[in-house]
Amino acid sequence: MRINENLNQLGYLLIKEIKKNNKQTHSTLKPIAAIVSLLTSLDLFFSSPIMASQDSSNLTYFRKLRRGTTDYGPVTITDSTFKHEEASIENYEYCHQENTSSREFSMTNEVSVSGVVKAFDIGATHSNTFAHISTEAERTGNEIKSFQKQFVQVSEKKERTIKEGQFLAFYSAVKVCCFTVNRGKRQYSYIPASDVFVKPMFPKDIRSLIDEGLHYVDSQSWSSVGHQDMKFDDISELLKTLKPLNIEVPIPYGTYKIKTTKHDPSGMVAGWGLASWMDHGAKRNDSSSWVAVHQGEKWPCRWEIMPGKEEGTFRIETHTHVAGRQPAGFGLSAFRFGIGNRNSGSTRVAAHNGTRWPMDWKIVPGKKINTWRINTTDHWDSGHCAGWGLGAWGRKVGDTVRNDSSSWVHVHEGDYWPMDWVLEKQD
Repeated sequence: MRINENLNQLGYLLIKEIKKNNKQTHSTLKPIAAIVSLLTSLDLFFSSPIMASQDSSNLTYFRKLRRGTTDYGPVTITDSTFKHEEASIENYEYCHQENTSSREFSMTNEVSVSGVVKAFDIGATHSNTFAHISTEAERTGNEIKSFQKQFVQVSEKKERTIKEGQFLAFYSAVKVCCFTVNRGKRQYSYIPASDVFVKPMFPKDIRSLIDEGLHYVDSQSWSSVGHQDMKFDDISELLKTLKPLNIEVPIPYGTYKIKTTKHDPSGMVAGWGLASWMDHGAKRNDSSSWVAVHQGEKWPCRWEIMPGKEEGTFRIETHTHVAGRQPAGFGLSAFRFGIGNRNSGSTRVAAHNGTRWPMDWKIVPGKKINTWRINTTDHWDSGHCAGWGLGAWGRKVGDTVRNDSSSWVHVHEGDYWPMDWVLEKQD
């Protein structure tokens, strides 16, 4: 196995270096040799090389380009400039197509290639260039090829002699990053990780590329020019072993339906929608209404999530709801006075017009996948403190039940009574 060869070489070099520099006797080197021998004996546990640049959330592999047009010797190639450019474009197109395929990964508004490059701290120029032109291609709906031609760094024109038994190899390193967004589904992003290498190769050179163990060597692209006894790597299988890096992103601004999830401590069921009405017993005064959750689709409202006054916060405002006589623009609020003060650990939630009484809210990922917690911030006028979470409770908390189909909404301190919420984007 390949790790066996690497460790044997390591042991040989280690002993050689100690002999040269410290003039140790052979007997004093036995413990080192024994350690190397022990490590070598562990080869039954490994079938892949140790990759120096890899962590558990990503891997890098060499991909052979121009698979359909391989030039074999003996021949002299004089148009390498054009072919280098062609190969570079192919590599960018390949990564872009992998990122937008429905098979494994579909690029969405959740996170862009630029977001992945930033999250994985990838700083190479070609990677950032790829992120930029991918964004442009997504934004305009055009193919990436039209953008890539503006950025390819073309090598100087050079005559290459390909000997008998050689072929002209074009290959590049590709980094695959495994991630989730707000602990959602497992996703992969393919990013060019090097310039395109162009050089004549014998089959033995491929074996050296494998044995060096710098990166994996893709079986799909390289097997056509290699020998049957060469151990290439099945990248699709290796991807399954990666542990995804979670990328936390804020909720996008826009119009939402905000719905409950199942909350066992209170007996609340999933799927009831956040609502605010100036009728049906929910009117607080001419400027505000009490907020509830209601089953079905008729009585829940749509809500506009927009930037708050402070960075990293949100305002959550009503849309017009004809059946409940609710005007648009009332902001989600919580007041620590009057009947809004439920007890020392919870506050009734209202929607209020204007800019003074509505609160800035923190919206953070919930405990369940694809859910959110909606938390208070400090609000001087209402006397409310930060960190209390929005909640709606069922039959087990009787004083908050409105009727069989609805409950009043509160915020509560701590982590037990606040709820995870589903935010369904409407536009």
